[in-house]
Amino acid sequence: MPDPSTPRRVEVAVVSCDIVGHSSEADLRVQLVRVQGINSIIAEAIRRAGDDEIVWASGGDGGHVIFRMREWHEPALELIVALRDWSAGASVPLRVTAHVGVVSYLIGADGRIQIVGDGINVAGWLLTRAPASGVVVSAPFRAAIEAAGRTRTVTFDHDRTLRDKAGNNQHLALMSIPPDQSTWEQPTEEDRRQLAVAAANGSGWEVIYRAKRILQVNQKDLDAAAAIRRLPRAHLGYTREDVRGAGNPFFESLSPPQLRDVIRVGHLVERRYNEYICRFGDDGDTMFVILSGHATVHKGGRKLAVLGPGDVVGELALLTKAPRNATVTTTTETEVATIGRRDVNRLIADAPGFARKLLEYALDRRD
Repeated sequence: MPDPSTPRRVEVAVVSCDIVGHSSEADLRVQLVRVQGINSIIAEAIRRAGDDEIVWASGGDGGHVIFRMREWHEPALELIVALRDWSAGASVPLRVTAHVGVVSYLIGADGRIQIVGDGINVAGWLLTRAPASGVVVSAPFRAAIEAAGRTRTVTFDHDRTLRDKAGNNQHLALMSIPPDQSTWEQPTEEDRRQLAVAAANGSGWEVIYRAKRILQVNQKDLDAAAAIRRLPRAHLGYTREDVRGAGNPFFESLSPPQLRDVIRVGHLVERRYNEYICRFGDDGDTMFVILSGHATVHKGGRKLAVLGPGDVVGELALLTKAPRNATVTTTTETEVATIGRRDVNRLIADAPGFARKLLEYALDRRD
């Protein structure tokens, strides 16, 4: 067994897999059948090669198969074929990747071999970039297969270079083993689909969020522009539990042209959990409209309010040109539309009543 006090660096091949959308499957029986399917394929690969030659690092709905033997090429390709065949036969979308890299072994808490090192780190990253429509391999894996003379039954094409989490460029390719043909997936149209769903459900803040994402790609997109144009102000109410269903007084007071202008000039910003939206004492040259997620307002260690979709943040500091009087941090992944002082000044110039409505909203929230 490997001695953790003297870790030995060795080069291994890693074949990885991951079931797409497994955690969102509500039927536990379906999840169990899928995981059993993966486990049976891995168990057969271990039986053929021997326990000492393969390490299985399970991730629940997939994982990494580490080939420790020198002649790993044929067993690795056989495993890839078996995984792809199972995915097609069971109609289960499955990401499959392969990499060659350097790792070290140690004994884990359960007494089994555990893998650490750059080789397994890159394999884990590679799996997050793979489509369910094919097999993606790294340049070292491809070079090893080509050096072993296996290219009569394997083809590589559609090269791409992506930067991994460590900032290194990784040269990737699709690998096909006929008759199976690997392809990269087409760019997602999820924003357009979600825009239609949000409009149908009257989810005004989601409409703005999805429309803004689409408009970031094409400022003249007709579907996004039409969704904003048709957006009723009644769909822009609060969603927090304490005021659910209540209309946002600022947005309700805007005329349709003003509403479109506010949405048009806003810039979409996405924040992760526990990040600042604004900080106490900073210059207040921007206001924010929360489109999704939640945040808290706090000052001096005391929580003042909980914010959600429909809340406007930072409008008073923007209007008065005073420093921020509180800090706002996210408690979930949060999307906000930011509107700078220059854009607000333009809106005020076009519609003098806009400033009054915004100030009334700000002062009302202080009460």
